[in-house]
Amino acid sequence: MADTIGAAVDRLELVASSLDDAIARLSAAGFGTSEAEAEVTAMKESLVEADAFAGPVADSVLPLTPADWPDPAQATLEGAQSDLRSARDAVESAVRSAREAGRILRDLLRL
Repeated sequence: MADTIGAAVDRLELVASSLDDAIARLSAAGFGTSEAEAEVTAMKESLVEADAFAGPVADSVLPLTPADWPDPAQATLEGAQSDLRSARDAVESAVRSAREAGRILRDLLRL
């Protein structure tokens, strides 16, 4: 799951870059893009948060052996599961921000 979240973060960073490019073009054309910029900033912050939660999970879990059960393995696994849930929530937040930024930019083009 940590790998999946890492891959999602990488893809969403590409989306953020594309949104930044679109914002720059619209801003240069005289459109007010501050709302879209705020959403992309929130998106990037969520991606940093997701990476911070998911990044260390593999290094904490992979060294565990059967001899580590129940202590410290159980606490380590529960902590990793909690971190992965938080990372997933941060990715979902980034996706919501990306969608909102895209909606704002589309609405600007419709004016």
